[in-house]
Amino acid sequence: MNRDSEASDKELLARDLIPLLSVPQPDLRMLGLHLLCEGYVYDDRIPEAVFQGWDQWGPEAAFSEFPMLSFLHVAEHGLPESCARASQMVAGHKLTDPASRCAGKLIEQAVTLPAKVLQEHVERIVAVTRTSKIFFRVDLEQMQRRIAFSQEAADALAVQLEHAVAQLTNDPANDAAMQLGVDALEAIRRYHPGYLDLSSVLGQGMGASSSSHQAASFRLTLHSLMQLEQPGLEPDLEQHLVSDNDFVCVNVVEALVRAGNRAAAEAFVNQFDKATPENQKWIARGLQRIRVDRLAPAIAALRDGTRDPHLWLMLLIAEVRQCDPESAERLAYDLPRLRSPSETLADSLRIYLWVHDKANMKACIDVVTDYLDRTGTRVWSKPDQEA
Repeated sequence: MNRDSEASDKELLARDLIPLLSVPQPDLRMLGLHLLCEGYVYDDRIPEAVFQGWDQWGPEAAFSEFPMLSFLHVAEHGLPESCARASQMVAGHKLTDPASRCAGKLIEQAVTLPAKVLQEHVERIVAVTRTSKIFFRVDLEQMQRRIAFSQEAADALAVQLEHAVAQLTNDPANDAAMQLGVDALEAIRRYHPGYLDLSSVLGQGMGASSSSHQAASFRLTLHSLMQLEQPGLEPDLEQHLVSDNDFVCVNVVEALVRAGNRAAAEAFVNQFDKATPENQKWIARGLQRIRVDRLAPAIAALRDGTRDPHLWLMLLIAEVRQCDPESAERLAYDLPRLRSPSETLADSLRIYLWVHDKANMKACIDVVTDYLDRTGTRVWSKPDQEA
């Protein structure tokens, strides 16, 4: 992979996919939003496009699966508008109405913003949550704790963190202790960078030789990195992609996707051949969600080296989602041989063709159309027939 590229995974995703949020086709809009959110893209144009979509088509028609998103970037400067919209959307609506469910998801994601951003909007957020029971997932107590932690000295936060680790050491299933620890660690990482050496914690892991205390610290650190990236820790995370512990592998993949940079992509590629078949599938899923310039050839090489048809298909989807125009030649060769229907692949191919100049993709369009017709994957219009 070319290390000289200045465009990050998230910048590439934003460049190509944010325009999708405004197209007339509702399925394309939702596909674009899914991929942006799965890749943890922070770009203020995303909530702006969502709001515009709601105004133009209504909450249900604009982004039909919006309430099911697990991540959504909310603009810091747009928090007042998010609160105002959420209040308006629940007024006079049942909890099951699309407008209410979208409002609930919006505020649920808004309170994940940095604590010092939320601090000046506490009254506004509390007022919104009182307007409907749909906001039951908005944890006001946790929000207040995060705000309080943002004002604490590093040593005081370290005491809270150690208390949480001690509780998790005795009871690994203690969710309250896990959340306390994650909040304390977030505050340390945001407001006292360099205070802790997370590299050493990740180096300890949670294998058979690890103590209960080390395992608790490792789990808590992983949870924190899944919620807030920290560039530079990718090599420390990478080694755990070959772990025989499913929890470890799955959460490391999530942390690397959250990082969303070249080092994270290289971690996936570097460890793929060393991983178990099950871990390889998790790595392939991670590659489907990350985007880095010139990553497609590396994914194609991994695909050429696997004999597992399901894994091969997962890697094909990952390559297509890179939207690399040079993949067109490989697609023209591989798709005619593919007999397995896959809606995920079909959706990814549709995005791929939408991103590129259709005039230069005629051969690829014909191959894709033939694949969809042959497998009966879904009713589909050629890109040049779409509005």
